[in-house]
Amino acid sequence: NSVRLMELKQGSIDGMDNLVPDFIPNIESDPKLQLLAQRGMNVGYLSMNMDRPPFHLLKVRRAVNHAVNKQSLVDNLYQGLALPAVNPIPPTLWSYHESIEGYWYDPERARQLLAEAGYANGFETTLWAMPVPRPYMPQPLKIAQAIQADLRAVGIQAEIRSFEWGTYLDKVQRGQHDMALLGWIGDNGDPDNFLYVLLDKS
Repeated sequence: NSVRLMELKQGSIDGMDNLVPDFIPNIESDPKLQLLAQRGMNVGYLSMNMDRPPFHLLKVRRAVNHAVNKQSLVDNLYQGLALPAVNPIPPTLWSYHESIEGYWYDPERARQLLAEAGYANGFETTLWAMPVPRPYMPQPLKIAQAIQADLRAVGIQAEIRSFEWGTYLDKVQRGQHDMALLGWIGDNGDPDNFLYVLLDKS
């Protein structure tokens, strides 16, 4: 991304997409550049492998949701250019359910749920971070590190791992992860393109 921005500023390329949010003030202050923006048709998420203990336990998964400060991620790593997801589809699509409330940030509630699930002292796990920026996750390693810190605060020790992009996707599809950062970019503007792809059993 940094190399592409340098090429853009030098005039070697005419445009670029998938900007790291940190670049935006730099682009806006350059009179030779124009920033074109619209709401994205993508979602980023933290996948928890329900075939691997302790993520088979609903209370553990809920604890993770309460432990992660999603608004802080949006404010600090997306520069306010995203929304905490509360649906499996982005708000740009029809059928988006506006009245659904997401998991609020509540470390104490997370610790309580972990205790109720039998993990009062937390547990050790792995958190996979994709090796490349994506439109839904422009700084995956920094996002993983922020999530790691939030989880550590409630007793979950998550070791960050990464792999080459093709290997990463293959391993996740084979269910070899505990937790992994993932996302989806819509193809056609229809909710089915998210719901079927992300939630179908096959």
